[in-house]
Amino acid sequence: MPDGGSGPFKQLQIAHGYDNNWVLNDQGSYRLAAVAEDQHNGVTLQAFTDQPGVQVYTGNFLVGDLIGTSGNVYRQGDAFTLETQHYPDAPHHIGDPAWPSVVRMRRPTGNLNTDFIVSATFLTTPAGTAISVTKVSFFCSQTTAPSFGR
Repeated sequence: MPDGGSGPFKQLQIAHGYDNNWVLNDQGSYRLAAVAEDQHNGVTLQAFTDQPGVQVYTGNFLVGDLIGTSGNVYRQGDAFTLETQHYPDAPHHIGDPAWPSVVRMRRPTGNLNTDFIVSATFLTTPAGTAISVTKVSFFCSQTTAPSFGR
């Protein structure tokens, strides 16, 4: 469990899944940030970015009222996103050298880079069948933005 315990993780119960920002290693460089893979069919998603964090959201409020084009009903935990970004609390730490800056000048120069690569080693899933992610790896040292006191 994310909290190091073996029981239910209270925050996951409150939020009905993940909606967390992960602080990535190798700040300031373009690098592999996350890998999600389904070990049953070989589908892999790799996320590369130069952003300091990745927000993970697991469709916590999908309540079964959405039906996909294949006829599947979407419920909590049936989807996830990997949103590369700065830390959600960063606007409250402007000027703090310990936090990456989110201040953008009127005419920003440079680029923010994120690439996603989807691959399949072997794909035996019939069309219209949901793909189930069985393993997600993050290349980070913390699960939330650092807290330096207020």
